[in-house]
Amino acid sequence: MSVPRQKLILLCLSLWITLNAHAQQTGHDTGVLQVGIQTGYRSENLRWSIAGNLQGQDPNIYSELIWKSVDGLLCAADVRWKVYRSLELHGHFSMATISGGRATDTDYHGDNRTDVSYYGYFDAGEGNLLSGDIQLGYRLNLGPRIVLIPAFGYGGDQQNLYLKAYEGNAPSTLNSSYTALWKGFLGSMTALIPFGNRWEVDPSIAYHQVVFDGTADWNLITTFQHPVSFRDHANGFGVVPACELLYHLRSHWAISLHGNYGWWKTGLGVDNLYLSNGTTSLTQYNGARRTGGEAGIGFRLTL
Repeated sequence: MSVPRQKLILLCLSLWITLNAHAQQTGHDTGVLQVGIQTGYRSENLRWSIAGNLQGQDPNIYSELIWKSVDGLLCAADVRWKVYRSLELHGHFSMATISGGRATDTDYHGDNRTDVSYYGYFDAGEGNLLSGDIQLGYRLNLGPRIVLIPAFGYGGDQQNLYLKAYEGNAPSTLNSSYTALWKGFLGSMTALIPFGNRWEVDPSIAYHQVVFDGTADWNLITTFQHPVSFRDHANGFGVVPACELLYHLRSHWAISLHGNYGWWKTGLGVDNLYLSNGTTSLTQYNGARRTGGEAGIGFRLTL
């Protein structure tokens, strides 16, 4: 038997009133769904090295790659959905297209970066920086309109980096690449703190426990295989504090300023070098270190 139209309308209206009343109790939202878009600027640094053998010797740093200030325009989007009562799902994705940056490649014969055998300086103004995660959080009302949201989830960050010729210092066909993937579980804490009727500040911090995988194609070295010349693997972590400042234009619209800065590091791992003769050479991966952050402006719609 179909439900009469009048009863269906009353049921939908009752549900909307209930959800709206629950949202108003938190002091922040007038709905159960938030959609945000942001744009801005992102810059990152990455460095890693390998040793001469699996024991981390001969020498302890054999080859070291450094990317500095790879940066570009950022575009991002996020969705926050109140699933049930105080439970909420939060998803975020961002992409920055790299337009600037530099990189160096240095090889050594001696321990502790002594007796340099090779040094290269390269253009790194190509590629992109990707980031995404999904989290399940619980809203805790701490006082008048102040909310704390602990959350747990899974995320990944990927740096697609390049080595290109710089002012003719290498063949124009140089197009070596390195993809650094940081993925794993994360825990975060976010506070929602209003000031007056229109302002709100949302500081947060996230801790990432990650598996790191690096994949390279050194396209001009004929003794290496292509398109995968070597792979790196290690375990690591990342810490990312952030803050967002919002100004509520209307009941459902807000403009925001946001920024974050992260520190990432791995432990020792393994570097797998794939040679063109079909053999694989193993050596110690000394680990990767990554820093970087972003700043920008955005809009938020609450439904």
